[in-house]
Amino acid sequence: MVIAFKSFYNFTTKKDYCPENVGKSIKFIPVHTKERTYISEIEFRKIIRNIKNPTVKAALQTIFYSGLRISEITNLKIGDVDIQNEILYVREGKGKKDRRIPINDKLKKILQDYIEKYRIDTGTKNFFSCRTGGISPTRINEVLRESIKSMGLEKHITPHILRHSFASNLLERGVDLFQVQKLLGHENIETTSIYLHISLEELEDAVNLL
Repeated sequence: MVIAFKSFYNFTTKKDYCPENVGKSIKFIPVHTKERTYISEIEFRKIIRNIKNPTVKAALQTIFYSGLRISEITNLKIGDVDIQNEILYVREGKGKKDRRIPINDKLKKILQDYIEKYRIDTGTKNFFSCRTGGISPTRINEVLRESIKSMGLEKHITPHILRHSFASNLLERGVDLFQVQKLLGHENIETTSIYLHISLEELEDAVNLL
């Protein structure tokens, strides 16, 4: 907004529509950016054990182990889950872009169990289904929120936090930032870099390399 205001008055003074560029007197206010919240795999397992709905449970596990957005989860079709070749196909994700996500061993077992034991065939093409058809983001959020509340956890945890956790946990284990960028479907590497959580001990180790 400030940039637009400054640009507007810069234009008006150049065209002599305005005698003075008042935009120059406006100062930018520095904004403090908070570090993104994320949870470990151990914390996630405790949460997921408390969720009884098998469809929501499998959907949340897929987010945590693949980094998919909640909209990509609810739009996932049966044909997008290739268990045999261990690939998830994201069709028209953010920015209308497609991408392929490898299915790791943990997620493979989760998806196989869901298909064999819990998936309800109601004629819908959606992979995650319920009796009324595909499951909604609202329902996923609702079940997760109820689970967190019943456990008495103080952390604010949402499906998007689980996506953050996927990225943060990979980076903590040494996965290249550019690889994580591809998995998340980010346009810019700067967006992915917010998932780097560097501790003081790690910074001390870094400077000691000198």
